[in-house]
Amino acid sequence: GLVEADTNVGGIVGQVATEYDFDPEEDITLTGTESFDVERTVKAVIRDSRNLGDVISKKDCAGGIVGKAEFGAVISCESYGDISSTGGSNVGGIAGTSAYAIRSCYTMGTLSGKNNVGGIAGKGSDIFYSYAYNTLEAQGECAGAIAGSVQESGTLYGNYYVAGSTGGVDGIGYS
Repeated sequence: GLVEADTNVGGIVGQVATEYDFDPEEDITLTGTESFDVERTVKAVIRDSRNLGDVISKKDCAGGIVGKAEFGAVISCESYGDISSTGGSNVGGIAGTSAYAIRSCYTMGTLSGKNNVGGIAGKGSDIFYSYAYNTLEAQGECAGAIAGSVQESGTLYGNYYVAGSTGGVDGIGYS
């Protein structure tokens, strides 16, 4: 089916990220001389998921599997729908944005948005052994068959896309 929302829109998961509505330092009142430490650990994996529907975002971060993934890995997922942002950037066949690993994923369909439009990730970090067979429609900068852009410390390895289409990352083919 169709998934349509404002921002951080995914065919399986909207976002794997910090929710900033709760602030432990401001929202908890301490009494007496007690003190405590606030610590967080986030571990998340999106694995073996398949999206066959279209995803439409009005703003940033639209992905076939996940819209925004600040934490965790996306492993062995597939997306076959059309993914678009009508007024935003960061559109990917698997993830709109991903700050961690994407591994062994497959994607087909038309991807469209302003900036950072990529077959696997609009903005990515580490992308391994993934396959992209997408048609890209970027209105601005940074379109690539694998990723629109990749973090400077990111790693790409063993990825494939259709020859003759837009280059791997930001229009440039890397071997």
